[in-house]
Amino acid sequence: MKTNSFKDMKKTIHTLGLLTLFATSSQASTIIGIDFGSTAPIAGSNFNQYSDVIIAAGATESFAGTLIDTTGASVAGVGFTVQNNAASLQTVENVNLGVEGAGLLSDVSIYGDAIVIGRDNGTSDDSLTFTFTGLNDALTYDLLGGFDQDAATHNTTWAVDGQSVTTDNTIVGGGFASFTGLSTDGLGNLVITVTEANRFVSVSGLTLTAIPEPGTYALLAGIFGLSFVMLRRR
Repeated sequence: MKTNSFKDMKKTIHTLGLLTLFATSSQASTIIGIDFGSTAPIAGSNFNQYSDVIIAAGATESFAGTLIDTTGASVAGVGFTVQNNAASLQTVENVNLGVEGAGLLSDVSIYGDAIVIGRDNGTSDDSLTFTFTGLNDALTYDLLGGFDQDAATHNTTWAVDGQSVTTDNTIVGGGFASFTGLSTDGLGNLVITVTEANRFVSVSGLTLTAIPEPGTYALLAGIFGLSFVMLRRR
């Protein structure tokens, strides 16, 4: 009986470990991609396309309830909104084809076109506000976004969760901003502000990656560590 109980316990621990590992892998692979501009993302990329929409100054458009991740699976409860904080918003297709970004932004159908706002209202503080809603507050997030046209007029400042990055379009690939370890506001929201640093606010696409909480890895290590100790003691 003792031997069987021990085997059953080992089996339970092993199963729990595998389930935890599976859950961790699933969380780690959750990436939401947004493609801005009138050219549809290439088939199979599973980006959410935001296209052919003119937003009036101060108005907001929403993706709420319709997002998918890059595997094509529905992302339940997560929404995405775009707010225009300038006089006008236009979609621009294939603006000099841009320059490719890193990772999932390396496809020309994504980086080659963008939404753009300029100084139509005569001010120097035009901006776009992107907001993800319904996110898991227990996770952290990595963000990559921007547009690169090799022209300083498209430099922008990205700000999110107390972090700030100003892009440099005079450097190849410098038009993209990258952030790691971002947290929500505690209410499931992640607010991203993109402000002009020269003349235009241009964004071709962005990706948001959910990162498992560190405690998940610690739990996994503890489970397999306990299993190892029990094997040694046997």
